[in-house]
Amino acid sequence: MSVLVLQSHLRPGPWVVRSLTDAGFRVVSGSTRPFVGASLSGGVAASARLPSPADDLHRFVAAVREAVRRESVDVILPLTETTLAALIVDGDDDIAAMVAGPTPAQYELLSDKGRLPELAAGVGVATLAGVVAGPAAPCAALPAPPVVVKPLASATLQHGAVVYERPVLALTETERDRAVARIAATTGRALVQPFASGARLHVHAWRSRGAAGGLVTRVRRSWPPEIGMASAATVADEPDALVAVSAILDAADYRGVASADMIRLDDGRLALHDVNPRVPFSVAEAIFGGLDTPRIAVQIALGEEPEGCRPGPAGRDYHWASGEIRWLTRRGGGVVARELADALMRRDGTVDPLSARVAVQGVVDLMGTAVARLSRRRPFRGSRR
Repeated sequence: MSVLVLQSHLRPGPWVVRSLTDAGFRVVSGSTRPFVGASLSGGVAASARLPSPADDLHRFVAAVREAVRRESVDVILPLTETTLAALIVDGDDDIAAMVAGPTPAQYELLSDKGRLPELAAGVGVATLAGVVAGPAAPCAALPAPPVVVKPLASATLQHGAVVYERPVLALTETERDRAVARIAATTGRALVQPFASGARLHVHAWRSRGAAGGLVTRVRRSWPPEIGMASAATVADEPDALVAVSAILDAADYRGVASADMIRLDDGRLALHDVNPRVPFSVAEAIFGGLDTPRIAVQIALGEEPEGCRPGPAGRDYHWASGEIRWLTRRGGGVVARELADALMRRDGTVDPLSARVAVQGVVDLMGTAVARLSRRRPFRGSRR
């Protein structure tokens, strides 16, 4: 069986390639950039250079279709929201059916933050309140800062291309209004939510025809602070968070892998931020926790009951190198440095992507991303989903 892994040059790429080759799959590496460290793995059978869906959606889908034909691909595994949305919303039913991910209807249910609260409420899961804003929305109706401003869907189809926007933590009304205007202009609508304090939880979940499972990590640091991806996290015993996400996947009748961000509010209640029905960027977090989500995703897509579902005990630590490096120059940087050194020495900790099994590929990918961003005269912000 052959699997086309899309955007394999990004941070999860080496982990996904290693996972699938270890499971006996033939891996085809697909990427919009030439810096594909994942291809340094001896298990990669072929590589395909692809145009970006952010530039031309239809050219991207046509290139994927050609790679599928040429390499006799059985399953497509997108690693970013942009590539997943491109394949799901394009309207090519044959390609969409090969994706290890949601149907178009399931994608809209789970990824649209305007619809997710209703789905979650139906199974008794709380979400954070928010206001949907557009170019004509009066600013007086918006929550007072600090607020988080985000698109209703991380990736949105606009004018024949897929648009991706990051969430913004706005501390002033000016920052809030500017973020709303920008996100609404590029994606159509923006969601404005009051900033909520509490313990951030990241849930890795899966659901097949006959079973479901997952693991939960507690986020200790993130980059950017408060709203970014976890730069330091620990596998945690939070069964109610996994139960909540499993109930949402069941309500959407989604079969596959997903990740979700939740927060345990100061009063102990759980609230859902969002759900991403795909392998997340922090896939190494799940793999080192004993949950082989790339393998599980492909097996479910093939109609099989998954293997590799043996989460380990709580307490394992995960660090994202690019995010942690940024913390070194901030207050408390000495603590971060000691934690990184300790994680590199321990068997039950991982520094992504510097762990032994993918270190060479991961470093090449980081260098490639840095060079590409510098060439556009943009600050290096690390790989992004």
